[in-house]
Amino acid sequence: MSLLRPGMNMQDKQRELAESRAFLSELVAMFPERVSVLELRERPNFPAIIVDDQIFFGHFAHGPVMTPEGFWCRVEGPVESLFESVRVGTEPSAVEERAAYRIVSECAYLLSQVNPMDL
Repeated sequence: MSLLRPGMNMQDKQRELAESRAFLSELVAMFPERVSVLELRERPNFPAIIVDDQIFFGHFAHGPVMTPEGFWCRVEGPVESLFESVRVGTEPSAVEERAAYRIVSECAYLLSQVNPMDL
């Protein structure tokens, strides 16, 4: 958490984590068949949210501006077929799909490293 919130005291970090868990719990309760919350134990790479065929991603940086206030990008692509391409080891040839494939392949790697989060 120090990587994500440099200079923040422990009490504030704990409060933010509790607020995040409450928000995620509500999402799971509202959409149990569509929302999975997973926890990564290693250093985070980038925040990503996949909704149908839209991929939203941010970035981590060492600057003082936190991720929610940074740039978020959106890429559209055939997410299910891109995950399948990652699984079988084939890269798409279309330039637009290759950009989405790069993000999906990172997500596929991260998904292989996660545990379900106990909310």
